[in-house]
Amino acid sequence: MKKSFNEEQIRDKTDFVRTLSYNMQIMRKKLGFTQRYMAEQIGVSVNYISNVERGKTEIKIGRAHV
Repeated sequence: MKKSFNEEQIRDKTDFVRTLSYNMQIMRKKLGFTQRYMAEQIGVSVNYISNVERGKTEIKIGRAHV
């Protein structure tokens, strides 16, 4: 059964994804990691990391355990 979301929940989710994406990029840079290094460490493509950081792709929580 698919849950429907109201407009406020969608806006909240969008804000959350943007914040998560931005924070991921900031932390990566503070640690001195390139997108390539980070991608290699978690087993994804550089394109995936780039897309997540730009908010074009949602991060998969299962991949967030580094």
